[in-house]
Amino acid sequence: MSPLPAEERAGLLNGLPLINDLPWMKAAGLRVHSWADAGIVYNANDPGDGYNGPVVFADRANEFNLHQLGGELIRDVNTGGDHWDIGGKLTLMYGSDARFNTINPYV
Repeated sequence: MSPLPAEERAGLLNGLPLINDLPWMKAAGLRVHSWADAGIVYNANDPGDGYNGPVVFADRANEFNLHQLGGELIRDVNTGGDHWDIGGKLTLMYGSDARFNTINPYV
């Protein structure tokens, strides 16, 4: 089995923008947006418990962290007509930053 030519190879990320072009997404006025953020924080003091305090967001030293894996479902309000309209944004986030970016401090 031979590999596909470069112009026929497409990963998952290449297909994500196409979601917003789907007819039912356009008809509903919906858009999807997503992001990912990860990294490694180095601490030359090499704390034994891995705690990188007093830093808040990057509080784990010398290890890989998935900080944010997030997505949004957005519907803008149509202000151009003479009728009522509803819009909003649903945001979901997973990762080590999620506990600092929430209304509920006990999550």
